[in-house]
Amino acid sequence: MQLLDDRFGGTHGYSVAVNARQPYLDRISRALTRRPGPNDVPPPLPASVAPAVPPPTQREPGPPEAPGTPNAIALDLAARKLETDHPHLLSQGGWQDIREYLATTAPNKA
Repeated sequence: MQLLDDRFGGTHGYSVAVNARQPYLDRISRALTRRPGPNDVPPPLPASVAPAVPPPTQREPGPPEAPGTPNAIALDLAARKLETDHPHLLSQGGWQDIREYLATTAPNKA
């Protein structure tokens, strides 16, 4: 509720109950708009956990692979249909990501 008041309200607060809790809580909007500082580094993992965490795997550079999930297949088909049916749209601004996807990703075979 306080977030709604921060965005759309005035300076009086959302309600008496929310205002009463406010001395104990920081505003959500401050957390959402705060920029990380140079000292905002996550603490190291404790030694008891660190050995259990596998090192990150390195992938060979190259075009991304589309997952074979139903949603990914549907979005892949929709992008390719857009390219076929409405190529003029892809030449307009704002479609860079779709153009790059179509240029670098092989069609997803179900």
